[in-house]
Amino acid sequence: MYLVQKAVIYGCSSCQNVRYFGSDVLLRATLYTLGKPSVNVQRVVNTGITSRRRVFSIRTEARPLSACCGGVLTRHAVKHSDAKNRHLQDHKCLHNAGHHNRNNHNDPFIPEKILILPKVTRLAFEKRRNPDLDDPHLRDKLAKRGSDYENLVERNSVHLRDLENLVNKLEQSKADVRVCQQMSDYTEDNVDWADLIISAGGDGTFLSASRKVFGNKPIIGVNTDVDGSEGFLCLPRVYSSDITRALDLMKAGSYRWRKRARIRVTVKGGDTIQPIDLYDEDLTFADHCYLHNSERLKNLERQQNGEDNINHIIPIRGLNEVFVGESLSSRMSYYEISIDDGPLEKQKSSGITICTGTGSTSWSFNINKMSYQSVEEVLKIANHLTGSNYPTNRESVKTVADSFNSRLLFDPRVLQMVYTVRDPVVYGIFQVHKPRGFARKITIRSRCRDACLTVDAGTSYLFNDGAIATLEMHDEDALRTMEMIDTPTTMMNDTPW
Repeated sequence: MYLVQKAVIYGCSSCQNVRYFGSDVLLRATLYTLGKPSVNVQRVVNTGITSRRRVFSIRTEARPLSACCGGVLTRHAVKHSDAKNRHLQDHKCLHNAGHHNRNNHNDPFIPEKILILPKVTRLAFEKRRNPDLDDPHLRDKLAKRGSDYENLVERNSVHLRDLENLVNKLEQSKADVRVCQQMSDYTEDNVDWADLIISAGGDGTFLSASRKVFGNKPIIGVNTDVDGSEGFLCLPRVYSSDITRALDLMKAGSYRWRKRARIRVTVKGGDTIQPIDLYDEDLTFADHCYLHNSERLKNLERQQNGEDNINHIIPIRGLNEVFVGESLSSRMSYYEISIDDGPLEKQKSSGITICTGTGSTSWSFNINKMSYQSVEEVLKIANHLTGSNYPTNRESVKTVADSFNSRLLFDPRVLQMVYTVRDPVVYGIFQVHKPRGFARKITIRSRCRDACLTVDAGTSYLFNDGAIATLEMHDEDALRTMEMIDTPTTMMNDTPW
């Protein structure tokens, strides 16, 4: 998509999300005026739609292009007052993102073999953790911990009911359906067998299912408890409640392929060969340390055989994020980091998160977002020290905070990562010149004592002194998902990309 003296804004009249394409920025903000016949220029400027201090003159045309969360996307052409010819070199993948009315239909997709990975409900988890307790004794134990046993039973019943309904409707479509009764059934052989992978649960189940999905194998998420779980990565409520509707759209070719970029991790040295699976474990810190120590003993043999200095790619990809830091959260993490092949910088912190566009709405966002309280206090300090008169009323504070927070989000298809140094320590030789930023390649050398490299909060690798990890993104690692084309509610739940 080439931009010549203009940019384009897509805004949703319902959820009030906006996509902006212009210069070198891509941001998402809140505009209360979008979806109306006109846009107030001052409101747009105040909300943060600016690029390198440029001023915009705005004209609008109420032209529905697609849908987002039930609202109509309206196209707003934006001209720079002093714009020069430029194009989006930094976001090549947005070429397709700006053309929502093209290639809406594909060839019919009729999955004959479907593999389902259901979630483990809290009730099922507690029963597995307490196999010797009957229901009354389990209820008493949970009550002492402040847990509502009856609510757990209800949520478990809803999940099982929706799972049964999902399986029945898939079988009625003449598909061969396999349901993984436990995580150990979710094997590479079963994944290879299937034409379509379905996670039945929430976002955690989707992340768990995506670990073993590669290439062009499609995966969709079905939320089996739409009232008790958000399911941002799952199909919208209308399809989660009635999978037949989604199947009919697949058969009609009324869907779009959507890809989500993932992080590839290449490790060298240290004890990073065998992972600890956190999805199917109930680990205390002591358990975690025991497993890590067991892996260290195994690594001694690899060191003696000269196998500890070999590059190997971790066999899973990070859909949300990768975390690097000490296993014990109260201990300082010590490491060296290089951004985009730059010089190594020694750092101490509470660890580093490296997130994708998908993960930018989750952990990364909540680490970096500014609260209304913080913004109000900063504005008051600025007024006091500079003699300025920035407004500090509720609406102005909210506008500034929302504008800043919106810039933390980016398109899940973009092949770039955002890193955050958590609680950086700065003194002497330890410096953190840029605690947050975007990168295409990140290299980390561990100087930690008992650290881990954790992918999507589910798979943990030892990452101790001397181990090196290189994090990158590649087109072929992207996860292939689907977006239905039916009614204005067909967009994915998480962001309006």
